[in-house]
Order: sequence, then structure tokens, then C-alpha cells
Amino acid sequence: MLRHHVFLTRAAVCIAVWYQALKKQDDIVILPLISKEYTTILIQYLPVWILMTIAIYALITILYGLATLENCPEAKKDLEKEILEAKAEMGKREIPIQKN
Repeated sequence: MLRHHVFLTRAAVCIAVWYQALKKQDDIVILPLISKEYTTILIQYLPVWILMTIAIYALITILYGLATLENCPEAKKDLEKEILEAKAEMGKREIPIQKN
């Protein structure tokens, strides 16, 4: 299965479960201490909470990746080598090279 098939399957299952919970929200008791109003609000806004949680997770993951980003001297050397090769190829083809 392709990645988007898995995502769509999981999304469809989650939507179906949420829809059924929404239809039968009067019969659902999450915790005995929580009132029916809070249970109703929780069920109605569950997709919003899930999206907010995913967005926060993505933001934290990106920030962590940026914070732990290391310098790659090998990649820098490879890139400089490729730039020199490209300049040499451009010189052979008589393409003007812009100097900084």
C-alpha cells in the first residue's frame, strides 16, 4: 500500500469512529466525574484537538531538528567540488560566469 492509502484509511476509520461517537454522545460516559456538557464539547471538538496536537508535534519536531542540526564538512567539500565542476563545464560551453 502506498503511504497516502494508509493515511486515507486511518483518516476514514477515525472519522467513522468520531461520527458514531457524535451520534451517540448522550450514551457515552468518559469519566463519571465529567458532566455531560463537557463530554459533549470534548466529542464535538475532538478533530480540532487532534489537528492541534499534530501541529504542535510537527512544530516541536521541526524545532528540534533545527536545534540539533550539525555542520557537515564532507557535504560542504562535495558541494564546493560540484560547483567547481559546474564552472568548468560552463567555461567549456562558453557560458558567462557571474562573479561575486
